[in-house]
Formats: sequence, C-alpha cells, structure tokens
Amino acid sequence: MHSPRVNFLIRSLSNVEYERFATNLELVGLNAGAEIFHSGQQSTEIYFPTTCTVSAQIELEQGATTDIFLLGDRGLFGTGTIKRGMYYKAIVRKPGFAYRCPIDAFMKELLRGEGIMLMSLMATRIMMEEMSKNIACRSFHTVTQQVSRWLINYGQGDQVENVKVTHSEFADALGVRREAITLALNQIEQKGSISLSRGRINIKNYTLLSELACNCNSESTLNKDWSEAELEAMRNMPSKLKTNAEYR
Repeated sequence: MHSPRVNFLIRSLSNVEYERFATNLELVGLNAGAEIFHSGQQSTEIYFPTTCTVSAQIELEQGATTDIFLLGDRGLFGTGTIKRGMYYKAIVRKPGFAYRCPIDAFMKELLRGEGIMLMSLMATRIMMEEMSKNIACRSFHTVTQQVSRWLINYGQGDQVENVKVTHSEFADALGVRREAITLALNQIEQKGSISLSRGRINIKNYTLLSELACNCNSESTLNKDWSEAELEAMRNMPSKLKTNAEYR
C-alpha cells in the first residue's frame, strides 16, 4: 500500500498534522469514468489522487460538459457545499488510486485554521494555475497543439502507452467539434507519435508528441515549481502565527 504522501498536497503537511489527518484517509481504487463529485449531490467526500488522473468539468443544463482542468497527484477533489462547488463535476480519466476523506473529518481539520487550511489554499492556487493554462491554450493554440498537450497531461507525469477515449469524449473535453479532433489525431498519427484504434489512442513516442504540443506546460509564468524550502515554510507557518498571536 503506497503512502498518502504520494499526493503533493498531503506531502506539504507537517509530520504532526499528517499523522493526525492520515487516520481519516482510506485508499480506494477508481475506474475510468467514475464520478467522484457532482454539485447538488447529498453527500460528498474529499479525494486526493495518487496514481489516477481526474477531470474537473463544467456541466451545462442540457448535459453538455467540458474540461476545466486535469489533475493527478497535485489535486484535491470534492470541495464545496451540497448546493454549490468550486466546479460542478469530477470524472476519473486515468484509472488508479486515491485517498478518500469524509467531508466532516476534512472540515474539522480545516476549521482548526492550521495546515489543512494552508494546504487548501495551495490546492486552490494549483487549480487556478491549471485553469489559466487551459484558457490561454484554448485561446492561442491550434487544436493539434491542444490535443497533444491533453494526451501528455493524461498521465500526469507518467508516460502512459494507452489512452482510452473516444473522439466525441475528446471533443467535449476540449470544447471543439469532433471533426476537428479527428483531423488533429490523424495529423499527429502521421507524424509517428501515436497510433489510433477504435476508442483508444496508443502513444508511441512522447518526444515527438511534445514537439507537437504547445509550451503551456513549460511556460514559467504559468507553472509554479514549489521548492522544498517553500514547503517547509508552509509547514512552519501555523506555529509562527500562533506565536505571534500569543505575543500580541
């Protein structure tokens, strides 16, 4: 069984807060297509992906959806109240594992105003960065570049060989017509980086795929690289705030 600290956000907690919080966590396996959050549902839990990739989506009244962002082990899903969330739906893209926390236990830790609160603020920043990249990507880059980037992001750092997704699902994810997805995938296949089969994409060469993708994942202004020193400062912040409050 792998540690909850595979998730970047949980890893940011101090040892004391981690030991207290970890007692609330349960390791679960998640299949592709599983819905782990939907605004309006009566109960929700917090999910911390470790090896799976999750798509946060907007859902319109007529049922159409589109991706807001993809996140794996840097993500946190399930936040929000019963009636409204930070996003409306979360669907597992790449199957794998996550740690699940009951909402009551999470809120109890959050209201302590310590490490979990700071971790939640960090999660919000990461989500905002991912949304910003997607807005920039959809505004300035070609469908072929967007498709290539999405395929790379599917694995969240892992070079996954097989991606199970239909052209229609791909079109919904990027908010473009299915014909545009089919044309882009055919162009990428002709370059030798992927091969196509019904409902599945086989990635043959990540180097070639990266050359076809945009630079959104490497643009320094859009990608925050958290150093160990910054994480340590985050871990020490609650105790410093308490000390300052007592001094006053």
